[in-house]
Amino acid sequence: MNENNHQNNYGNNIRLEKKFAQQIKAILGMVFIGQNPVLDKTEATDFLILRIKPFTVACRLRTYGYFLHPKWTNQFTIRCELSSGGKTEITKIREGYADYLFYGFVDEAEENIIKYFIGDLDVFRNYEQGMKIEICKNKDKYPSKLAAYAIKDFPSNFIIKQYNR
Repeated sequence: MNENNHQNNYGNNIRLEKKFAQQIKAILGMVFIGQNPVLDKTEATDFLILRIKPFTVACRLRTYGYFLHPKWTNQFTIRCELSSGGKTEITKIREGYADYLFYGFVDEAEENIIKYFIGDLDVFRNYEQGMKIEICKNKDKYPSKLAAYAIKDFPSNFIIKQYNR
């Protein structure tokens, strides 16, 4: 695959993430940012102090058709092979390049995120080796493969937050 095709494929792969960036940011903010009433009382703030350690989040959104299939709503996929031979998301995650995974589904009109989970990728890395992984061919314009993981195969502390409308 030439560089131009790779760039087009990349653009197609992140279309939903870009479209839903504000919703994803709002969800992550609600999960990871909170009030601290003790600091409010002891450090002379009128409202709150927010303390956040820097972290990175890998994001993947799926279209409504995937949401309708019972198997796919109970698993998550991570790209594990590119036809270009480039470094994949699973390789980057295994190398420690992301702290959390935001994985969700959008409604049919592609206006709202209707189901998601936030997973702790340290837990993923600790349990993923040796797990049963289903490898699926991706149905995108440029062939790639996805590793499919069953959410139930991970310990309960893998899921930080989940939502299902």
